[in-house]
Amino acid sequence: GQNNPNKIIAPKTSIKNVGKRYIKENKWGRERTKSGARLAIIRFGNCIGADKDIADITAKDGYAFAKHLEDEYQAANKTIKSSVSYVKGMFTWAITVPEYASINSNPWPKLLLTKFGNASEEYLPFKPEQISALFALAKLDGKGRMNRREHLLLSILIATGCRLDEAALLCWENVIKHK
Repeated sequence: GQNNPNKIIAPKTSIKNVGKRYIKENKWGRERTKSGARLAIIRFGNCIGADKDIADITAKDGYAFAKHLEDEYQAANKTIKSSVSYVKGMFTWAITVPEYASINSNPWPKLLLTKFGNASEEYLPFKPEQISALFALAKLDGKGRMNRREHLLLSILIATGCRLDEAALLCWENVIKHK
């Protein structure tokens, strides 16, 4: 194939390129945090242009990103704040990389995000009869039956208050018997 002279090549310090390197090289405590950061950076690139140089990012881009999350994904305020925080983390990391001499400060030190997204909604707890109906599924034969793993997972969720991802990723080393 021939090189296209009109093809725009993303700068080394584009959102796309810095984001990929950040996801690859940053020390992540949890896989969930890493995947959340990856998704936020991709969405940010979709919003303002993945080829835009990070040195050209301003607070206006941060607010545009928050509005984009609200409009395109109907994101709650909490989700918007965490997505913005993930992208801010990329900027902070980029400052420490010598090759990224063009970025010397985080462009979003204090974005006011309270007006974006919906307020978090309270979850409605199950009623005792609903819990009984759920656990009765384990006793059914055939279609509609709850398997042993699902039963165990549901039991862990109800007994511990863990979130679904926490309970699903448990291994025996994480289980501590208490009383």
